[in-house]
Amino acid sequence: MTNNLNKFNTFISKANILLLGLIVFLIPIYHKFLSPLIALWALTNLVIIVRTKQKIRLQKSQLVLIGFYLLLAIGLFWTKNMKAGGFDLEVKLSLLLFPLFFLYIDYSKPYIRFVIYAFILGILSSSFFLLYRSILLFNTNGSIDSFFYINFSTLIHPSYLSLYVVTAILILLVDLRYSVLKLFNYNAIYLIFLFVLFTVNLLLVSKIGIIVCVSLILFFIVQWVLSKSKYVLGGVIFIGLLISLYSFYQFSPYAKQRINETYVSLIDRDTKSNNGSTGIRLKIWKEGVVLIKENPFIGYGTGDVKDVLMNRYKLNGINAAFDKKLNAHNQFIQIGIGLGGIGLFVFSLIFYFGLLNGRENKNYFSIGFLLISIIFMLPESVLENQAGTIFFGLFISLFNQKSFFQNEFTKS
Repeated sequence: MTNNLNKFNTFISKANILLLGLIVFLIPIYHKFLSPLIALWALTNLVIIVRTKQKIRLQKSQLVLIGFYLLLAIGLFWTKNMKAGGFDLEVKLSLLLFPLFFLYIDYSKPYIRFVIYAFILGILSSSFFLLYRSILLFNTNGSIDSFFYINFSTLIHPSYLSLYVVTAILILLVDLRYSVLKLFNYNAIYLIFLFVLFTVNLLLVSKIGIIVCVSLILFFIVQWVLSKSKYVLGGVIFIGLLISLYSFYQFSPYAKQRINETYVSLIDRDTKSNNGSTGIRLKIWKEGVVLIKENPFIGYGTGDVKDVLMNRYKLNGINAAFDKKLNAHNQFIQIGIGLGGIGLFVFSLIFYFGLLNGRENKNYFSIGFLLISIIFMLPESVLENQAGTIFFGLFISLFNQKSFFQNEFTKS
């Protein structure tokens, strides 16, 4: 009987990590099957928790994330659009499930490596498939823009895929610098993967993704140069990075148009170019701030954010935003409209406690991911669909595992 129980426990444990690996593998590829896989993963967690009597680990950032989801549920009490509010809770369910179960689960180092391998493999598989598809499209239409932005990434919005790619770059850079996970035996493997992912991120033409990616790489280059006193080599790498960015700008008319539109919108907000993506964002943010000021404490309710935004768009003639039914394109403004200052305060605590915990445990994976998430949330409402909620809920919880703590590895 004891042997059978042990075999069953081993089977459930392996099934659990395999499901998690499959989830992170599919995140950058295809989202349709993620919900049933998450449900199965949660079920295996329940079995593990009950059978092994796992004790809860108090991680403040995860607890606050759970509290934020509960606040969203409470926000239904003063919403007018219950249907939209209920759908919003369904979309954001990952913000409850992942932090809740990760409070009980503490994966071993080999299991963590397996999950990270699966995530990187998923991104590489997605990247090569998209590149192959773009080559076929280019052979058909002869347009170089077949390799960029929505022509390159069709199933997943380029901004979200860029967030995934930048997170993978963060993982590789931190592990290359500090050897915390020791994913690969040779530095050349890290560098090859980093080159591939950097190129893919350029092809996605996510403006915020490119800014974050370049800043991240420059930060680690400067760290490495200062620690190794490799000033000449560091200068060569820096020049090479600048040349690649300039070549990218000149190579694609589509990329050049997006970058130029952003520049013009920022320096001259009265021009017609404000109908571009950056210009529309500036108008949306202005209306969002007005809505927050009108209801600053508890907001308009979980389900009413889009409705009140549509009214503002229509009232002020922002037809492009109204026709496309755009959200606030800023996660903090989106939350401020829905839940007011209370929601913004609770949401901010997630990052505050996460960064404190990361600093205390020298968890550079968590610190980097939180900072990347904040920056991506400034021009995008990342948590308004499952492409963002699943990824954010999973990785903010995953990076809180002890295997990512540098001091844990230096002790072992």
